[in-house]
Amino acid sequence: MSEKKCPSCSGVMELSKSGKKWICPYCNEEIENETKNSETELQDGLPLNIFYLEKDMAEDNFKKDTKELLKSLKYCLNELKTLERIEDYMKKNMMDTDSYGSDDMEGVQKELANVARERLADELEQDERIILYTENGMFARRKEFNVITDKRCFFVNKKDYIQIKHTDIVDIKVDSTLGMPSWSLNGDYKKTITSNCTDYRMLGAVIALICLLSFKQDPERERIRLV
Repeated sequence: MSEKKCPSCSGVMELSKSGKKWICPYCNEEIENETKNSETELQDGLPLNIFYLEKDMAEDNFKKDTKELLKSLKYCLNELKTLERIEDYMKKNMMDTDSYGSDDMEGVQKELANVARERLADELEQDERIILYTENGMFARRKEFNVITDKRCFFVNKKDYIQIKHTDIVDIKVDSTLGMPSWSLNGDYKKTITSNCTDYRMLGAVIALICLLSFKQDPERERIRLV
């Protein structure tokens, strides 16, 4: 990569993590990166300003249920585009089953969100909003569940749980080896988002939501790898 000189002080500028702009470490001058891919540019139907594809994500490479997941992801990012519209799309899917909960989606079970809030009371910040509670199977009985908030993901397994902030997600793997599609975060099978129903559109919407939240919280973060 050729050097870029600062127009103000002639210092050598550095490319930001996101590749969106050049920043001068000497005088803090910022200029747009003219060679950056436009936000509308796609590969396999996925926006390149969000993802770095290390795997061919064309739908034809996956079986039927995973195709549904990918179509939902692409639809949410390319057509809905905003967090508010994606949440509304998720709500319509959640209302068809009794295993989803949310803090403030009308018509969605708030008592399930309360289960998560009580269980994670020492971790949740006062203003942290539970967007999605989902149980890990028909027999989970409020002991095994995932929680998506506006700041992070929690994976609860009986008395234990792990968490990851949206901004700390560096890669996502789509997998169907267990008989149903799922997303695993940062190569950790314990941080897997799956579904206990056959409508896999919700899974695509969840990943779209997490990705947009991550870039909202850190607009200059690096793109997320799909592996």
